[in-house]
Amino acid sequence: MVEGARTLKATTKPNSWHRWVVALSVTVALLVAGCAKENGQETIVIGETATTNEPMPQLGPSEIALLDHNASTSVDAQAVVINPDTDEPTTVMLTPHRPDGQVDYGPTASSKITQAVAEVEKLVSAGRSDAPLDLLSTMATAARTSVGPATMFLISSGVSTAGGLDLRQVGWEDGPQTLAAALGEKGLIPRLSGWDVIYTGLGDTQEPQAPLELPQRAALSSYYLAICRASGAASCEVDQTLRDTRRPNSTTPEPTVAVPEPTTVVGPGGATTTRFPTDSLGFAFDSARLGPGADAQLEPSVAQAIASQSIVTVAGTASPEAGTGSYNQWLSQARSEAVAKAMQSLGLPASQLGSVTGLGTNGVPASDCIVGGQIDEVVCSQYRTVVVTLTPPRG
Repeated sequence: MVEGARTLKATTKPNSWHRWVVALSVTVALLVAGCAKENGQETIVIGETATTNEPMPQLGPSEIALLDHNASTSVDAQAVVINPDTDEPTTVMLTPHRPDGQVDYGPTASSKITQAVAEVEKLVSAGRSDAPLDLLSTMATAARTSVGPATMFLISSGVSTAGGLDLRQVGWEDGPQTLAAALGEKGLIPRLSGWDVIYTGLGDTQEPQAPLELPQRAALSSYYLAICRASGAASCEVDQTLRDTRRPNSTTPEPTVAVPEPTTVVGPGGATTTRFPTDSLGFAFDSARLGPGADAQLEPSVAQAIASQSIVTVAGTASPEAGTGSYNQWLSQARSEAVAKAMQSLGLPASQLGSVTGLGTNGVPASDCIVGGQIDEVVCSQYRTVVVTLTPPRG
């Protein structure tokens, strides 16, 4: 099965998942089940993080459809749900059997499958954890649960604050392949040869964790897909189906990860300056390509500039912890130009576009990124910006 990301969009009310299953059981289940059935896999292992910073764990329509499909087409399908607090597995037999051990194909088989899938859903939704979120550890635990390769559902926001992938230090700009390589060198990526891995719920958060904008969601997906591929998995997917946001079961306070947001101030003469962290625009590590969702971030500035007939200037800066001065100047310039081009594509007249510059590190020394003798990503990230200033005409 080709690796990729599902982009199913919910068009029904959040509490109508079972009606979705009926509609998707033919179209989605057969597609999603391809990975597992091609390899003869009959076991689905379900791992979840279930912290207080995430919605209550829940399976999406396509995962439910796959459970139903396996139960209906296999002679020995089962689901193994791992308790996120104790790591203890609970096995639910999906394929119905008669007392003599033979597969039950009788008139009640369908209702028995429905009951089994409902039991899996109940076990999943009961999950709670008192430990910080560590999705790498959850993956490793799930891999140890099965005697051989199987299908793995990973229900998690993915906003890890513990273990090898602590997003408070990694940030949102790191390159996925570079990150996966670094984790692999440290032996922190579980071996998943032959597994079919499906992430579900990535980027779905609950207060006090701030919600993730589209650029951060895209970064998170790219991180975990790169990690999955580095694990040797047979297939790696992200299920992006929308879900309802039920309150979590856990009440244990957990660390949160900062999410970059633009800040706007109004200065003398009515000039408006908006500071965009490069992470908020979806710029990847060493890249001058805007990420998904950047237009939504820039649209308010464009609309304001057009309405006020303001002249727009764009100035980029880079963090000083790596790269030469000339490289950082080039990168900051390229990012400024990417922002200016995007604003013009959103309708900003060329006559209203003023200077577009790159300031490099803007005189900030590399030592400013060092805290306790180590590079601090949180500190460094504040120096990676694109600043957009709107200056209205005089008089």
